[in-house]
Amino acid sequence: MRFLGFEATCLIAIVFLALPNHAKAEEYVVYVFNNVGWDKTEVNKATEETKVIFQQECGVTVQPSAVRYLNIPNEYAALDEEEQLGLINQLEKSPEDISVFFIADSTDAFQAYSYLPDTPDNNRNTIWLTRNVDRRCLARTLAHEIGHLLLNQGNHRSENSNLMHSTCVASNYARAANGISLDDGQCDVLVKRLQ
Repeated sequence: MRFLGFEATCLIAIVFLALPNHAKAEEYVVYVFNNVGWDKTEVNKATEETKVIFQQECGVTVQPSAVRYLNIPNEYAALDEEEQLGLINQLEKSPEDISVFFIADSTDAFQAYSYLPDTPDNNRNTIWLTRNVDRRCLARTLAHEIGHLLLNQGNHRSENSNLMHSTCVASNYARAANGISLDDGQCDVLVKRLQ
């Protein structure tokens, strides 16, 4: 019996030693423009799938702390950078907090883009997703843009399988793990940031 008790004690110790360090959650606020083509269900699904991507790839939690729906006048359907800054100032968003905006359109040519943490104005730590994003890739696109902010890198990876590759091919995304992987170095950065 003593042997079994010792064995059980060792197993418990091994289990605790094998557990990874638990990182805190990175939270962000989601702002959705009403009446411009975003459905609440697809936004919620995208944030949930984004959470799963980061949990599966690196064991970290990245999730929204709140989802807010904004009634925006039609003349702001397409925002330029100055209008984005005006909106951010009205929302009294802290530049240190990550905010994701599901907007109608942008005067820039991008379907989705982010402003890195070292951007000098209040646009930093913001992500802008237009309704032109391929909806089949919405979660992957959201995770990709969050990846830019959390990794604090604007560059893209050459590997099609990596989340930080510049494009999402919907047919690849539909197959398991294509276009959403993160390598050990990327995961190390995320885990260190979130500890």
